Amino acid sequence: MTIEDLGSIGELVAAVGVIISLIYVGIQLRGNTMAMRAESRDRNFGNFIATGHPALVDKELMSVWLTGLEQPEELDREDAERFERMLVERFLYVQLVFARGLEVSDPHTPVVVRALLAPILESTAALERWRRFSPRPDFGTFVESLIREDAA
Repeated sequence: MTIEDLGSIGELVAAVGVIISLIYVGIQLRGNTMAMRAESRDRNFGNFIATGHPALVDKELMSVWLTGLEQPEELDREDAERFERMLVERFLYVQLVFARGLEVSDPHTPVVVRALLAPILESTAALERWRRFSPRPDFGTFVESLIREDAA
């Protein structure tokens, strides 16, 4: 065997090594992406529980929420303000879920956002408040498409 033959074998081994290392890095990136998606979903779920928890344990807040969605004209000034703040809190929370979903390329993001916004998209009063909300442009475009779909 000449030195040229050994050099060719060395180049072949190096090429195989590069391919193996690229495959390894690809597998690690995929695993990391899946972990980030799971962490994002877990964090979103925890935040959703924390956001909605007061209304779940406080009958008066739940009454304000449901009345605000269905018959907002029946709310007094104080409860109308509570409802307004709960709506804005929900908008901000869902916008955060949307942004996190985009960051980690979670394919479930549209379904989750639609589910979180379902009661709001069915309420005329909530939609009126949505029109005064200043969302991120990409989130605003997405929600407007949901509104158009529901109207059709």
